Amino acid sequence: MKTRLIRISAFVLVIVLLVIAPFANAQEGPAQVGIRPDAPPYALHGPYWVGTMEIMIDPETESELPIRAWYPALNPEMALEAITYMVRTDAAFRIYTDPDRPLPSEGHALLNADPNLSAGPYPLVVLSHSYTCFSECQYFLAEHLASYGFVVLSPEHRGDTWELIAAPTIRRILEVNAVIAYAESATATEGELAGLVDMEHIAVGGWSSGGAVTYGAANAPLSWAGYEEYCAVIPEGFGCANMDNERAAALAAAGLETEPEGLWPAIGDPRVDAIVPMAGGGDLHGQRSLAELAVPMLALYGSNDTDASWFSLTYDQIASPQKAQVIFEGANHFIFGADCEAEPWVAEIGAYEWCSDSVWDKDRAHDLINHFVTAFLLSVLKGDTDATDALAPDAVAFPGITYEATGF
Repeated sequence: MKTRLIRISAFVLVIVLLVIAPFANAQEGPAQVGIRPDAPPYALHGPYWVGTMEIMIDPETESELPIRAWYPALNPEMALEAITYMVRTDAAFRIYTDPDRPLPSEGHALLNADPNLSAGPYPLVVLSHSYTCFSECQYFLAEHLASYGFVVLSPEHRGDTWELIAAPTIRRILEVNAVIAYAESATATEGELAGLVDMEHIAVGGWSSGGAVTYGAANAPLSWAGYEEYCAVIPEGFGCANMDNERAAALAAAGLETEPEGLWPAIGDPRVDAIVPMAGGGDLHGQRSLAELAVPMLALYGSNDTDASWFSLTYDQIASPQKAQVIFEGANHFIFGADCEAEPWVAEIGAYEWCSDSVWDKDRAHDLINHFVTAFLLSVLKGDTDATDALAPDAVAFPGITYEATGF
């Protein structure tokens, strides 16, 4: 009888372990959910916990550059991914409000968590924010990419003013170069990000002016003719009424004493493997320059954006044999930024249109942005064939999305 009881007890123990094992394993990683219950596959939270930290390049010098980093992280205490980002008091965005007013954004990451090096190093994504914004402007996308095994570094561009547009864009490209150079040194042995960053696989993404940066960051030559082409298509565009001053400042920012005939030199990093412009056109490049750009590209924008026709033209001019375009029908320029629930102060300062869209539910838009950008980067930086298949034209059928692609 005792032997039989022992066998029964052992059997029961095995059954209990089999029952609880899946739940134990489920606790090892974050819940695989999207922003909305109907999130598409690559909008679901990835397998990694998300860590975040602030970094300062060259502190207390003229080239000081704040960076917000997101990365795959360890979470041994099973802490909730929750963080309140605060806009810096010296951020360019402060021109719109009291410099001392707290401006929080509610995100989903673990502050200063230890990196998860188990599958590292991870591809690098440099994310350039929109004009006069701040590092965390697209935190929802940065957090999401980190959950899929990318290291995202977002510099806070300091030179944004509404006096000039072209020269700050050139300086932004140089700042993206500085971020890539920092990542290379920091991921080395004994570096701040030792073993974390895969410098063989790099993408640059950005929204608005940050999107305009991506082409030059991928080493497309500069071209003032491109800016003239932009102003011919969008004559009311920023800077188009002040072309002589814009040209002079752009030459100085590019380190040129006289304007070259034809294309200006390329000033980006040739190691950039892919670009993701979001509502960003090739303003400082134009047809001749973009015809030389062959890296994979994913472009996203809203059809109700005032520059939509220019974004479409830029997409057509890119020479890359592997490119895709996602158009949010009826969406405005601000669909790529945070929503009013996460940043209620945006509406409070009288800029409700910056955190909303008159047509799109922002949660749905963000799920789709996360889906497309994640699938694209998994495909071109990690060689994920399932992600590549998800970008094939016959695989994309979302209401409100117009999609075209070559090479997928």
